[in-house]
Amino acid sequence: MHEKNITLLCDEADRLLQLSINLLRQMVDEPDVLSDGKNENGQLFDKQKALKRIKELEGEQIKTARREMVLAVVGTMKAGKSTTINAIVGQEILPNRNRPMTSVPTLIRHVPGKTEPVLHLEHIQPVRNLLITLQEKLATPAGQQVAQTLQQTGDTRELLDILTDDGWLKNEYHGEEGIFTGLASLNDLVRLAAAMGSEFPFDEYAEVQKLPVIDVEFSHLVGMDECQGTLTLVDTPGPNEAGQPQMEVMMRDQLQKASAVLAVMDYTQMNSKADEEVRKELNAIADVSVGRLFVLVNKFDEKDRNGDGADAVCQKVPAMLNSDVLPASRIYPGSSRQAYLANRALHELRKNGTLPVDEAWVDDFVREAFGRMKKDYVCKDS
Repeated sequence: MHEKNITLLCDEADRLLQLSINLLRQMVDEPDVLSDGKNENGQLFDKQKALKRIKELEGEQIKTARREMVLAVVGTMKAGKSTTINAIVGQEILPNRNRPMTSVPTLIRHVPGKTEPVLHLEHIQPVRNLLITLQEKLATPAGQQVAQTLQQTGDTRELLDILTDDGWLKNEYHGEEGIFTGLASLNDLVRLAAAMGSEFPFDEYAEVQKLPVIDVEFSHLVGMDECQGTLTLVDTPGPNEAGQPQMEVMMRDQLQKASAVLAVMDYTQMNSKADEEVRKELNAIADVSVGRLFVLVNKFDEKDRNGDGADAVCQKVPAMLNSDVLPASRIYPGSSRQAYLANRALHELRKNGTLPVDEAWVDDFVREAFGRMKKDYVCKDS
């Protein structure tokens, strides 16, 4: 009965979406109804906006057919967004680096039985064209001058490697290390393009079907009835990562399209010098996700006896917003690091019956869960 009701609701949603699409197409095709956007006649809705809306509704049809909930995950500066996504998945599929990592939104899709994660980068030609452009620029005197500047520091010296060896660019990346290479190189390419006065082709990735996609089984969804639908995460650039206008547009676009938005903020930055910057970033997120916003106050495990408790945090975060749009019931103090380590350990135990003693994350798990007990003892009895 429950499954039948869900099917009826999905069918009705699809019917209404198709009706809206048909009406918009009629408006576009009918002469003198919508302007072409080239002349300013005061019309707020033109053909270009109608066509964009049609694509958005078609995307909603795809989500309805898959019974897919899309959760956009966005973070304030250094809040632990990648760790949060890794915790939800149960594997370390996103790299953790000190500098901003998300330049192009990335989909992380739950695929039952997909134990080895695979990153798909199907829309590859715009990136290849940019590489060719940058290689040509590098051969010019101005390009050589930029290269000399980049080589002066270790943080930027490695950026040039993605031009000298473009073998990293391919349609698929398998396993955690392969995905790290693909995503890190893609983000470094965005930084390098900016340094060399070129623009990354963000507009080529405006449609969700063209975004990078990671297919992997989410450990906590194993065995769930498919009639209940599926979950897809969107790793979205945060306000601090969106350093270019095109990235800002992409961030707002993905947050507007998502079924819900999870904003990750850092507990240790509350009541600190960074508090005002965090406040600005949180408001930028809330502006485009009203009614769909949830907040994870990460690193709550670092609270000491003088720090604000969970109840105080749940009252303070809504007060940081310019408008009364976020109830305290949608604030969740927690620790993404502890959640990641716990979920990964559970995943390994279900899969192999023991923890892999030689892997570095097990050291972190043992210290977090058992203090100074010996790792061999814990893993032996796991």
